[in-house]
Amino acid sequence: MAIIIGIGSNLSFNGLAPEKLVVEALKWLQTDGFVIKSVSSLYRTKPVYKDDQAAEKNQPDFINAAAVLNSDKSAEKVLERLHACEAAFGRRRADRWDARTLDLDILDYKGNILPSPTVWQSVVDDADPTAFINQVTVPHPRLHRRGFALLPVAEILPSYKHPVTGRCIEDMLHHPVVALMDDLSAIKNAGKIDCP
Repeated sequence: MAIIIGIGSNLSFNGLAPEKLVVEALKWLQTDGFVIKSVSSLYRTKPVYKDDQAAEKNQPDFINAAAVLNSDKSAEKVLERLHACEAAFGRRRADRWDARTLDLDILDYKGNILPSPTVWQSVVDDADPTAFINQVTVPHPRLHRRGFALLPVAEILPSYKHPVTGRCIEDMLHHPVVALMDDLSAIKNAGKIDCP
Protein backbone atom coordinates (compact mmCIF):
# COMPACT_ATOMS: atom_id res chain seq x y z
CA MET A 1 0.00 0.00 0.00
CA ALA A 2 1.10 3.54 -0.70
CA ILE A 3 1.16 6.88 1.06
CA ILE A 4 -1.11 9.58 -0.35
CA ILE A 5 -0.24 13.18 0.37
CA GLY A 6 -2.04 16.42 -0.32
CA ILE A 7 0.00 19.43 -1.43
CA GLY A 8 -1.15 23.04 -1.28
CA SER A 9 0.30 26.51 -1.66
CA ASN A 10 -1.11 30.01 -1.98
CA LEU A 11 1.94 32.18 -1.30
CA SER A 12 5.16 32.59 -3.25
CA PHE A 13 8.53 31.90 -1.64
CA ASN A 14 11.95 33.11 -2.82
CA GLY A 15 10.53 34.04 -6.20
CA LEU A 16 8.77 30.70 -6.68
CA ALA A 17 5.04 30.90 -7.44
CA PRO A 18 2.75 28.35 -5.77
CA GLU A 19 2.66 26.17 -8.92
CA LYS A 20 6.46 25.95 -8.87
CA LEU A 21 6.56 25.36 -5.10
CA VAL A 22 4.46 22.21 -5.54
CA VAL A 23 6.97 20.84 -8.05
CA GLU A 24 9.96 21.85 -5.93
CA ALA A 25 8.41 20.22 -2.83
CA LEU A 26 8.06 16.95 -4.75
CA LYS A 27 11.71 17.16 -5.79
CA TRP A 28 12.68 17.79 -2.15
CA LEU A 29 10.71 14.74 -1.02
CA GLN A 30 12.31 12.62 -3.71
CA THR A 31 15.76 13.73 -2.58
CA ASP A 32 14.70 12.87 0.98
CA GLY A 33 14.15 9.24 -0.01
CA PHE A 34 10.48 9.11 -1.02
CA VAL A 35 9.63 7.33 -4.27
CA ILE A 36 7.04 9.31 -6.20
CA LYS A 37 4.67 6.93 -7.97
CA SER A 38 2.18 9.41 -9.40
CA VAL A 39 1.14 13.05 -9.17
CA SER A 40 -2.18 14.65 -10.00
CA SER A 41 -2.73 17.74 -12.04
CA LEU A 42 -2.62 21.08 -10.30
CA TYR A 43 -5.98 22.43 -9.13
CA ARG A 44 -6.80 26.08 -8.41
CA THR A 45 -9.14 26.36 -5.42
CA LYS A 46 -10.58 29.01 -3.16
CA PRO A 47 -9.21 29.11 0.41
CA VAL A 48 -11.24 27.50 3.19
CA TYR A 49 -11.95 29.90 6.04
CA LYS A 50 -13.22 29.46 9.53
CA ASP A 51 -16.90 30.51 9.40
CA ASP A 52 -16.47 33.68 11.42
CA GLN A 53 -13.35 34.75 9.50
CA ALA A 54 -14.60 34.54 5.92
CA ALA A 55 -15.51 38.22 5.69
CA GLU A 56 -12.18 39.45 7.02
CA LYS A 57 -9.87 37.21 4.99
CA ASN A 58 -8.82 37.85 1.43
CA GLN A 59 -6.25 35.23 0.53
CA PRO A 60 -5.04 34.28 -2.93
CA ASP A 61 -6.36 31.05 -4.43
CA PHE A 62 -4.60 27.82 -3.53
CA ILE A 63 -2.80 25.53 -5.91
CA ASN A 64 -3.53 21.95 -4.78
CA ALA A 65 -2.36 18.54 -5.90
CA ALA A 66 -2.05 15.00 -4.59
CA ALA A 67 0.77 12.50 -4.91
CA VAL A 68 1.23 8.81 -4.28
CA LEU A 69 4.52 8.01 -2.55
CA ASN A 70 6.30 4.89 -1.47
CA SER A 71 8.52 4.81 1.59
CA ASP A 72 9.42 2.47 4.41
CA LYS A 73 9.30 5.42 6.84
CA SER A 74 6.83 5.18 9.71
CA ALA A 75 3.79 7.45 9.62
CA GLU A 76 5.39 9.58 12.35
CA LYS A 77 8.61 9.91 10.34
CA VAL A 78 6.65 10.79 7.18
CA LEU A 79 4.86 13.59 9.08
CA GLU A 80 8.20 14.81 10.45
CA ARG A 81 9.71 14.90 6.95
CA LEU A 82 6.66 16.66 5.48
CA HIS A 83 6.98 19.33 8.18
CA ALA A 84 10.71 19.64 7.39
CA CYS A 85 9.87 20.12 3.70
CA GLU A 86 7.30 22.79 4.57
CA ALA A 87 9.89 24.59 6.70
CA ALA A 88 12.45 24.44 3.89
CA PHE A 89 9.98 26.37 1.75
CA GLY A 90 9.19 29.03 4.33
CA ARG A 91 6.13 27.58 6.06
CA ARG A 92 5.42 29.19 9.40
CA ARG A 93 2.71 27.60 11.52
CA ALA A 94 0.51 30.25 13.05
CA ASP A 95 -3.24 30.31 12.46
CA ARG A 96 -4.64 27.17 10.84
CA TRP A 97 -6.61 29.35 8.43
CA ASP A 98 -3.70 31.52 7.27
CA ALA A 99 -2.20 31.63 3.80
CA ARG A 100 0.90 29.48 3.43
CA THR A 101 3.85 28.88 1.16
CA LEU A 102 3.45 25.13 1.44
CA ASP A 103 1.02 22.75 3.10
CA LEU A 104 1.74 19.03 3.03
CA ASP A 105 -0.71 16.57 4.58
CA ILE A 106 -0.76 12.81 4.89
CA LEU A 107 -4.15 11.94 3.41
CA ASP A 108 -3.71 8.18 3.73
CA TYR A 109 -0.88 6.09 5.13
CA LYS A 110 -0.96 2.64 3.55
CA GLY A 111 -4.65 2.20 4.34
CA ASN A 112 -4.05 2.39 8.09
CA ILE A 113 -6.26 4.08 10.67
CA LEU A 114 -4.00 5.89 13.11
CA PRO A 115 -3.64 6.24 15.99
CA SER A 116 -6.80 4.07 16.33
CA PRO A 117 -10.36 4.14 14.98
CA THR A 118 -11.65 5.53 18.29
CA VAL A 119 -9.07 8.32 18.49
CA TRP A 120 -9.52 9.04 14.76
CA GLN A 121 -13.25 9.60 15.31
CA SER A 122 -12.60 11.85 18.30
CA VAL A 123 -10.26 13.99 16.17
CA VAL A 124 -12.88 14.23 13.41
CA ASP A 125 -15.51 15.29 15.98
CA ASP A 126 -13.22 17.70 17.87
CA ALA A 127 -14.04 21.38 17.58
CA ASP A 128 -10.34 22.29 17.77
CA PRO A 129 -8.38 20.03 15.40
CA THR A 130 -5.23 22.14 15.91
CA ALA A 131 -4.80 20.30 19.21
CA PHE A 132 -3.69 17.29 17.15
CA ILE A 133 -1.35 19.06 14.72
CA ASN A 134 1.74 16.99 15.58
CA GLN A 135 -0.11 13.72 16.09
CA VAL A 136 -0.36 11.43 13.09
CA THR A 137 -4.04 11.05 12.36
CA VAL A 138 -4.79 9.11 9.19
CA PRO A 139 -6.68 9.02 7.05
CA HIS A 140 -6.68 12.81 7.18
CA PRO A 141 -9.57 13.76 9.47
CA ARG A 142 -11.15 16.08 6.91
CA LEU A 143 -10.29 14.23 3.68
CA HIS A 144 -13.83 12.96 3.18
CA ARG A 145 -15.18 16.52 3.50
CA ARG A 146 -12.82 18.44 1.22
CA GLY A 147 -13.33 18.55 -2.51
CA PHE A 148 -9.98 20.27 -3.02
CA ALA A 149 -8.29 17.13 -1.64
CA LEU A 150 -10.66 14.55 -3.11
CA LEU A 151 -10.51 15.74 -6.74
CA PRO A 152 -6.73 15.33 -7.10
CA VAL A 153 -6.88 11.92 -5.35
CA ALA A 154 -9.72 10.83 -7.66
CA GLU A 155 -7.58 11.71 -10.66
CA ILE A 156 -4.65 9.48 -9.66
CA LEU A 157 -6.50 6.81 -7.64
CA PRO A 158 -10.04 6.51 -9.04
CA SER A 159 -10.65 3.28 -7.10
CA TYR A 160 -9.60 4.76 -3.72
CA LYS A 161 -11.77 3.80 -0.73
CA HIS A 162 -11.70 5.60 2.60
CA PRO A 163 -10.21 3.26 5.24
CA VAL A 164 -12.72 4.27 7.91
CA THR A 165 -15.98 4.83 6.06
CA GLY A 166 -15.35 2.38 3.23
CA ARG A 167 -16.83 4.91 0.82
CA CYS A 168 -15.36 5.19 -2.67
CA ILE A 169 -13.95 8.47 -3.88
CA GLU A 170 -16.88 9.18 -6.23
CA ASP A 171 -19.36 8.79 -3.37
CA MET A 172 -17.30 11.13 -1.19
CA LEU A 173 -17.11 13.75 -3.96
CA HIS A 174 -20.89 13.77 -4.30
CA HIS A 175 -21.67 13.79 -0.59
CA PRO A 176 -23.68 16.84 0.62
CA VAL A 177 -20.98 17.73 3.19
CA VAL A 178 -18.44 18.20 0.38
CA ALA A 179 -20.91 20.40 -1.50
CA LEU A 180 -21.28 22.58 1.61
CA MET A 181 -17.51 22.91 2.08
CA ASP A 182 -16.38 23.34 -1.52
CA ASP A 183 -18.03 24.48 -4.72
CA LEU A 184 -16.66 21.68 -6.90
CA SER A 185 -17.51 23.61 -10.06
CA ALA A 186 -15.18 26.40 -8.85
CA ILE A 187 -12.20 24.04 -8.57
CA LYS A 188 -10.28 24.50 -11.80
CA ASN A 189 -7.61 22.31 -13.34
CA ALA A 190 -4.51 24.50 -13.41
CA GLY A 191 -2.34 22.23 -15.55
CA LYS A 192 -0.35 19.04 -15.55
CA ILE A 193 2.93 18.45 -13.80
CA ASP A 194 5.39 15.70 -14.43
CA CYS A 195 6.73 13.53 -11.67
CA PRO A 196 10.16 14.86 -10.78
